[in-house]
Amino acid sequence: MLGLCLVALLAMAVFNNGLQDPAATLWMVMLSIQSLPYAATVVTAAISAMANARASYVQMFPMPAPQPPTPNEPALSKAA
Repeated sequence: MLGLCLVALLAMAVFNNGLQDPAATLWMVMLSIQSLPYAATVVTAAISAMANARASYVQMFPMPAPQPPTPNEPALSKAA
């Protein structure tokens, strides 16, 4: 739907002298306002897809958890 709104907007601008006719200009403004929810949906879906891709990458290659020191290991001394 976003693509169709943008194609209609472009067609109005190119073929109908949309920048010179006030009625065509108003219609182009309405088409752009009507396309805003579709643009927001596309942006939201893209952000969600990037987050899901990152989450699946993290699940494929998890970071190993650091192991606590065992009582038999000597403690690191602070050099002064």
